[in-house]
Amino acid sequence: MNIREITPIPSLVQSQTKKRNVCAYARVSTGKDMAHLSFDTQVQAYTKQILANPDWNFIGVYADEGKSGTSTEKRTQFGMMIDFAKSGFIDLILTKSISRFARSVVDTLSILNELKQCGVEVWFENENISSFDSKIEFVISVLSGMAEEEARNVSENVKWNVRKRFSEG
Repeated sequence: MNIREITPIPSLVQSQTKKRNVCAYARVSTGKDMAHLSFDTQVQAYTKQILANPDWNFIGVYADEGKSGTSTEKRTQFGMMIDFAKSGFIDLILTKSISRFARSVVDTLSILNELKQCGVEVWFENENISSFDSKIEFVISVLSGMAEEEARNVSENVKWNVRKRFSEG
């Protein structure tokens, strides 16, 4: 389990403060060294950022390592984070980019809509946009569509490479 420094749920329920309960989500799809460095950097940066804000309660960094963003099924930390958010334990989710959150347009829009109905905001750092922004659906559709296409292209390139090597013996 990759959750880092989670605030115990009983203390959240008993808390009378007006602080926002904030977590971050980090994901890399490969276990290669550079991806691992990016993963660790994301976790450390978000931990530091959340802890530095006196108006935020640090709920943790949910992190899936070596998981593809094309589906939410195998990303256990992502699923746990979404469940906690829907249950009212998370008010704000920080993430590096839309493509780190999800590469499927349908998944992204569906999850953001569910979270919005629960009053949970998602902040996408690279795009500098909030899920509460009125233009979010258009922006998410375009950017998520690009991320989805990028994932498809990578998959096709890998398949082509395997077929080529196989045909060459």
